Amino acid sequence: MTTVGRVDRWQHKLLDLSLRNRLLNFRPTKGTIPIICPNISLLRDRLAGGARIPLISLSDRYRRVSRDIALHHQGAQQDLDKTLAGQALEKGELACQLSEPELTSRLTTLYRKMRSDLVEGGSNTLYLAVGFLRWKLKPTDHRAYWAPLLLVPVTLVRRNASSTYYLTSHEDDACFNATLVQLLKKDFDCDLTTLDSCLPSGDSGVDVTRLLDIVRHAVRDVQGFEVVEETAIATFSFAKYLMWKDLVARTEQLEQNRVVRHLIQSPDQPFSSAVSAPLPRPHEIDTRFTPDRMVHPLAADSSQLAAVMAASEGHDLVVVGPPGTGKSQTIANTIAQCLAVGKRVLFVAEKTAALDVVHRRLREIGLGNCCVALHSNKAERRRFLDQLSASWANRAAEEPTDWDVVTDRLRLRRDQLNDYVAAVHTPGNNGWTPYLAMGECVRGRDRWAPVLDWPTATRHDLETYDQLSSTVNNLAIAYTAVPNGIELPRLNVTGWSMTWENQLLTACRELNQSVETLTGVTQQFASELDLTNAIDISAVQLAQLNRLAQLVISTARVDASMFCDSQFDHCHQTLMKVRKLQQRHEAIQSRINANYPAATLERIPVDKIDRRWRDACASVWPLSWYRQRKVARLMQTYATTGQANPATDLAAIRERCAIQTALRDELASLQPYWNGKVTDLESLESTLKLLREIRDAFVKVGQAYGGVDEIVRTLSPVLKDASGSHPFIKTAELLQQAIEVFTAAWRRYIEVANATPADNASPSVLRDASYHATHILANRSTLPDWIAWIKARHQAKS
Repeated sequence: MTTVGRVDRWQHKLLDLSLRNRLLNFRPTKGTIPIICPNISLLRDRLAGGARIPLISLSDRYRRVSRDIALHHQGAQQDLDKTLAGQALEKGELACQLSEPELTSRLTTLYRKMRSDLVEGGSNTLYLAVGFLRWKLKPTDHRAYWAPLLLVPVTLVRRNASSTYYLTSHEDDACFNATLVQLLKKDFDCDLTTLDSCLPSGDSGVDVTRLLDIVRHAVRDVQGFEVVEETAIATFSFAKYLMWKDLVARTEQLEQNRVVRHLIQSPDQPFSSAVSAPLPRPHEIDTRFTPDRMVHPLAADSSQLAAVMAASEGHDLVVVGPPGTGKSQTIANTIAQCLAVGKRVLFVAEKTAALDVVHRRLREIGLGNCCVALHSNKAERRRFLDQLSASWANRAAEEPTDWDVVTDRLRLRRDQLNDYVAAVHTPGNNGWTPYLAMGECVRGRDRWAPVLDWPTATRHDLETYDQLSSTVNNLAIAYTAVPNGIELPRLNVTGWSMTWENQLLTACRELNQSVETLTGVTQQFASELDLTNAIDISAVQLAQLNRLAQLVISTARVDASMFCDSQFDHCHQTLMKVRKLQQRHEAIQSRINANYPAATLERIPVDKIDRRWRDACASVWPLSWYRQRKVARLMQTYATTGQANPATDLAAIRERCAIQTALRDELASLQPYWNGKVTDLESLESTLKLLREIRDAFVKVGQAYGGVDEIVRTLSPVLKDASGSHPFIKTAELLQQAIEVFTAAWRRYIEVANATPADNASPSVLRDASYHATHILANRSTLPDWIAWIKARHQAKS
C-alpha cells in the first residue's frame, strides 16, 4: 500500500459518513429531548446571556389550562403548542411535549451521560441542535433522515438530586455540523464549507435565521432535501472528526514526527530508535545509572525505573501493564525525571481521570506548578491563564543543596544492598540459592521434616544434590505404594523374589508352629513347678527355664540327694577346704627333690631322725660328715625317687603329715558322701557344682515368677530319685526340645528376613515372634512394596 493510500484509509476510518452517525441520522431516543421553540433566536439570546432555563412539559400544561384544543384552532387559527411554548419562553421556560415523568427520566439520562463524558474525555458533549436538514439518499426513497445543522454547546445543572434541571450555555463556541458538510460535499456536490469555518453572526452571537436561509438556498436544487426549524437536546461527539480534520490539514506537519513518519511511510520495516544506546534493562539500573542521575519522587521498582530512564534518554517505548501495576506512578516519575534533565512533556490520555491521577501525584510531590492542564478544548482558558500565573509566581530559585552528599550515601547503601541480594541469589554447588532455601523453609514451616545429621561443613555438588533428590523421590514413591497402616518392621532385605518370599513364608509358618508347641510345653513345665505366671516370658526368662531344664535332666546321671541334705552348704565348704589342703600338699612336694609316698609318710620317725640329724650337725668334722651321710642314707630308704636331703625334707615331711591329718578329718565330715579311697573326689566336686547351679537356677526362676519355695518343693523329689526316671525329667526334656526347635525356627526366620535378633527387654518373646510371623503371613501381598520401601530407605541412609 502506498503512503497516500494508507493516509486515505485512516481518514476514511476517522470520518464516519454512515447512517450510524447521529450527526447524519438523528433519531428520537431515550437519550434525546425534542424542544418546541417558536422563537429560536430568542432562545439563543437568552442562553448567550447566561440565563438558566428550566424545561417544562406541555402535556401537564394542557391539563392545567383545561381547554379544548380543536376549539382553540377554530377560534384563534394557530397552533396551541407553539402558543404555549412561546409564552413559556417569554417567561424563561423551555417547553416540550414529553410527559413530566418521561422528561425527568430523559433529563437524568442526559445529565449522567454529560458528566461521564466530561470526566472521561474532558470535553462537553451536550448540545442544543438548532434546525435540521431532512434529506434522502435518493429522491425516490420513501425514508428521510434528519441531520442537525447548528450545534450549540449547553449544560444541564441542578442544585441537588431532587431539584429541577436547568439548561445553561457552555462557554464553547457554537459550530455547524461539519460531518454533514463533508457528506454534502462528497455525495451531493453541495459545498457548505464556509459555514464550517465562519458562521453568520448577529447582535448576540450566531444569526440562526440567516444560517437556516443559507442552508435552504444551498440545498434548494437537491431533490428530497428540506430545512426544518426544529430543536432538540442530545449528546454528540466530534472526537474522530477533529482527528480526521487534523490528519487532512496537517499531514505534512504530522510526518515530521519520527513515529508518525514511520507509520505512514514504512510500517512494515523495523522502527529505528533515535538513540544509539540500548534500552535500559531492569537488572542494569543499579550498574548503569548513579543515584544522582535518577529523579523519581515516587516509589518504583526496577522495571518501572527502566521505563523512566529510557524516556529520559529519548528512547521510544510502550509501557504495558494491567490495572493496579503502577502505570500512573511510573508516568509521574517519568515526568519528574524528564523535567530534571530539562525536557518538556506532553501527557495525553483518552480519559480525564488518567490525567487527574497523574496531575494529583505531581501536585503531591511539589511539581504542581510545573504543570499546565490543557484538556477540555476551550473550556479551561481562564484556568489555563491562572496556571501560568501561579507557575510564574512560584518559580523556585536555584539554591545550594546536599544533593551530591545524599546521592553518594544512597549509592553506597544501594551497593551494599545489591551485594546482599547477589549473595542471597548466588547458587551454591548444589544449585540452590539462599533465597530459594529460605522460601522453601517458610513454605514448609508447618510440615514435618527429618533432621539431617551430616556435618554443617558438608557441601554437596549438583550431581550429589540430584542424587539426593532422586533418592527422596524414590522414597516417596515407595512409601506411597505401601498401604496405610501396614508395617513389617523386622524385615530388612533389599531384594524381593518369589523364591525368597516362599522361604520367608515357610519360615514364618515354622516359627508359628514352634511358638505354639513351646507355649504349651512351657505352660506344662510351669504348671508342674506350681508357677502360675509363666504365660508371657521374656528371652532372658526363657533362657532361665531352658537352663533349669538342662540341669534337671543332668541330675538323672548323678546322685543328687545331697541337694536336699541340710549339710549341703557344709559339704561345699569342706570340699573347698580339702581342695586348698591338696594344693598346699602339692606345693610342699614340689619344694623337695625326694618323692615320699603318702602311705609311708606316717611310718617315718620324723622326730627321731631329726634328733640324729641335729646331733650329726653338732659333731666336729669329719665325724659330722660321716654322721650326716648316715642320716641321709636312712631317709633315702623312705623315698621312692630323688635324692633325700634331711636339711629340707624333714620339715616338709612333718608339714605333709599335718596336712594329711587335716584331710582325713575334713573328708570324714563328708559322710555319707565320702567313702574313703573308693570315693572319686573329682566326681563329688562335679556333683556339688551341678547342684549349686541347680540351686542358682531355682533362685532365678523363682524370683522371676515369685515361687522359689514352690520350685524347691516340687523338684526335691526329683533330685532324691536316684533312678533318674521321674516324670518331671521327661517334661524338662520336652521343654528343652521345644526351645531348641523354636531357637532353630527363630534363627531361620532371622536369616531369611535379615531381621534383628529378639529384644531381650521384650516381656513376651513368644507372643512377639508369633505376632511378626502372623503379620507377615496376613500381609503377604504387600511384601514386594515393603521390600521396595526398605531398599529405598537403605539407599537413602547410604
